[in-house]
Amino acid sequence: MALYSLAGTKVSIGTSLAVDFSGSDSDILEDFAADSYIEIAEAETISDFGDTATDVPFTAIGDARTRHLKGSTDGGVATITCADVPSDPGQAAVKAAAAATNQSEYNFKFEWKNGDVSYIRGPVMSFTRINGTGPNNVAKRSFGVSNSYGEFIDLATGGGVAPVNTVLPAITGTAETGQTLTASSGSWTGTPSPSYSYQWLLDGVSLPGKTASTISVIADYEGSVLSVMVTAKNTAGSAIAVSAETATITGA
Repeated sequence: MALYSLAGTKVSIGTSLAVDFSGSDSDILEDFAADSYIEIAEAETISDFGDTATDVPFTAIGDARTRHLKGSTDGGVATITCADVPSDPGQAAVKAAAAATNQSEYNFKFEWKNGDVSYIRGPVMSFTRINGTGPNNVAKRSFGVSNSYGEFIDLATGGGVAPVNTVLPAITGTAETGQTLTASSGSWTGTPSPSYSYQWLLDGVSLPGKTASTISVIADYEGSVLSVMVTAKNTAGSAIAVSAETATITGA
């Protein structure tokens, strides 16, 4: 088997879409793959992570030998660092997940250079700033994802081409309170043909629950701009593209 480097590795955040861990590995991988993922821009490092069993020692007085049993299993926390890009949708999604006060768990995808894809699931434990020690440092962010269920690896199978955007999504309609805006998916290549999902953004920030191809413009949006992020997905992978922004939204 050929060696491969981490160069070209992609890290993406999904949603809290449920994964049923009671089934087979193939069923679990199918649940993971059904989610929509956003690549996290400018990832730099990925920490070690993976299952480690707790050492449970026992020493019998009869033979004075310590035996080591396997106890509970800990998947660890995957810590990822990236250059600080506040406008990046992936980093914004991580920040929002870290700020959640509940115990929501999120799906994460790692696309390795050899074609394998790994998935983990857990709460986002942190989203911190890394400032370095002087002027010759890039401003960075670090976030930790609890690997609550272990790593699930989908081995490379080939036979498909991930989507690639050729024409950006577009928004039609009037940017005015009371109107309805409609998003096109844009144009994509890829085999098999991709499916599309939508996420509307207000001033670049995701609007919760606004995931249809249309959106009703309300007074709360006045003075801001809307755009839409489209995720194209097929069995070979997924990709995102973001439309141009609308004109500033006005009142009716």
